[in-house]
Amino acid sequence: MRLLLVVVLLVLCTVVLCDDSPPELPSDPALDKLVTLALKGEAISDVVKLLTKQTGVRFKTSKEVSDQKVTIFVDEKPLKEVMEGLTTLFQWQWHVGADDEGTVYGLYDPYREKREENKRKCLEEAQKLLLSELARMAANPEKTEAELDQPPADWQADIADNPIIQSEPEILETIKKMAVRMERDKYPLLVPCLRVYNTLSPNLRQLLVEGYEICFSSESPEPEWKISDDILKQLESGIRVVNKMEEEFQRQLEMEMQQTQSDPPTPQPGWNEEYIEGEEWDFEDFEGWEENSIHIFDEPDYENLILKNVSITFSSNVKTSTIETKASLGFCWTDGTDENTLYEGRDIDLFTVCLQEEPVTEVDHLPKKDDDQILDTKVSINLDDLENENLPTYSQFWIDDEPEPKLVNKSDILSILHHKLGIQIISDHYSEYGLDYAVNVWQEMPIKQLLSSGLRDIGVDTYWGWDGNYLYTRWKNVREMDAAEIPNRLLRPWQAAVKRQGYLDIDDLSEIVMLTEPQMDNLMDCSAAFGFDMKNIQMAFNHGVFLKFYGALTSRHRHEMSTMQLMTMGLNSKELAALSEYMKEHYGFCLEGVRVGVYKDGVRVDKPMADPLIKLPTAIEMRRRDYVPVYEYCVATSETSREIGQVYADTYEEALVEFRMMHPKASPDCLTVKNCLQYEVNYYFDDLSSSSLNIDIPLPDDKKSRRK
Repeated sequence: MRLLLVVVLLVLCTVVLCDDSPPELPSDPALDKLVTLALKGEAISDVVKLLTKQTGVRFKTSKEVSDQKVTIFVDEKPLKEVMEGLTTLFQWQWHVGADDEGTVYGLYDPYREKREENKRKCLEEAQKLLLSELARMAANPEKTEAELDQPPADWQADIADNPIIQSEPEILETIKKMAVRMERDKYPLLVPCLRVYNTLSPNLRQLLVEGYEICFSSESPEPEWKISDDILKQLESGIRVVNKMEEEFQRQLEMEMQQTQSDPPTPQPGWNEEYIEGEEWDFEDFEGWEENSIHIFDEPDYENLILKNVSITFSSNVKTSTIETKASLGFCWTDGTDENTLYEGRDIDLFTVCLQEEPVTEVDHLPKKDDDQILDTKVSINLDDLENENLPTYSQFWIDDEPEPKLVNKSDILSILHHKLGIQIISDHYSEYGLDYAVNVWQEMPIKQLLSSGLRDIGVDTYWGWDGNYLYTRWKNVREMDAAEIPNRLLRPWQAAVKRQGYLDIDDLSEIVMLTEPQMDNLMDCSAAFGFDMKNIQMAFNHGVFLKFYGALTSRHRHEMSTMQLMTMGLNSKELAALSEYMKEHYGFCLEGVRVGVYKDGVRVDKPMADPLIKLPTAIEMRRRDYVPVYEYCVATSETSREIGQVYADTYEEALVEFRMMHPKASPDCLTVKNCLQYEVNYYFDDLSSSSLNIDIPLPDDKKSRRK
């Protein structure tokens, strides 16, 4: 649950009136040629190539429209109508030009500059509001018990604008309790963080909301960046309080689960590895239940430990529709010796502002001809209708005995409407999928009802219009959808790699990690729909920082690292910065020095950086090993938890010995083997120490076995 405050930028006179129509296409006989298209999710740049192939008319698309995906179903219609349909749907315009070869029709977005201006102004207004709210919070961070029992005022304002939640008292009360608990959980650490924030100058506060990091440390040699002793005491007290709150919450949760599940699961003859991938767990299907041998990780005794090396880093993050600010705490616990040190970190959300730009054009601009009888035509859609749509399955998540459901998209439904009723359709396309069984409720449903409310059963909320000849549909939340959509020019090469070799290798993954955060989330959510193995995609999340370093290397340096050794003294500035980020992420606080001051993209900007804060290797090598067996296990350790891990060994017998040492009462069938493509990365430091990293890319199912 995020606490959001909405800022709406009102830009006067920016909404284009309906009568401000785009210029008409010229009278060109070539535009009267008939075209037939049946396309789902194709980029505009590829659509115009098909139009050129069918008619000979030449097109160009501007950068801002080329990647837009469309779904088009038209049968023997004039090219001019299809061209006008695209401008009707997206509010684009055609520009007629010419070159040595003749006429060229260029498609572009006439409102791009205005949208960018609105976005900039909206961001500026949001930053002002964010600074104002942070100043208010920092000026008086303490709250009374009565105030802590109430959700924040900005949360109440946000909920007040949500009619669905307001209409459900039970949901409203549940969300309110969650908001109060979240505020109470972070309050002991929020207060000292706000006290540190209150010491920032106006200039530093502005830099913070613009994306710079502001860093303080208890060990800072620079007085202006040193955390004071009184704030350190408050932080230590707060951390101990939060630890106790979390321990108490965990105990209560375990007690509640024990009350609802008093009997241990019954051991089964075999463990189905698909259960690892499921979102819901049924422990009766784990034969690895260890009766009277529950594995419990020992919690440290914080009462007898000393807090040291405390750091606070203030940062902000501009996302698609929000600006988020947080304070990241880093610290370590020690018993007074160098051998026993526990490194920890916590993120404290400070404040979040929600961005809402005023639209440059009318939101629901599609043509309306609601009195047309065809819209009252009743249609029935069932699972059999989807058989011809070549839908991806939900198999990698499905664990029941029922048939695997399939994933269905808005474009699939539009395809069925076209085939059943002959309707000509021009629509946008985004990678948003629902489960196919939802369509069974669409029986004898009028088309207008299906478009207005029926599609919501598969998660589609769309505007739609009908001009008597063409049906148009346009997603309502296009801003968020645009931010998350992955262009076909990126997807298609990755899909070709999977088709060719069965998996995405390290070069593919190094490209994937360069996607934006919304695109990465979309890739994970839609991995099955895109034809990717979710475990393969997970490697991009697990090793993202290293893959960014690998992706930053020149082809020559990649070759050196893969065939001999890459000497880091020869890296350029971009490669060194990426390596520093990786080493910081990989080694955490162990090798990070005292990081204080103002940073942008990992580089200190308020003064020249001293010696490197991160210990960098002098040489790196990476070796590829094909068909490496990796042994996985899954053991139910209690009624409410399970332990999943890996055992590295040369043979199954050696892995089994290691596994039995960890779980002597678990069934051997808990241990499975899969073949992986392994990249072993070794780092060598100037003090003769070394370190390594393994990236295990799972191979397709037909190349792995139950046992070796």
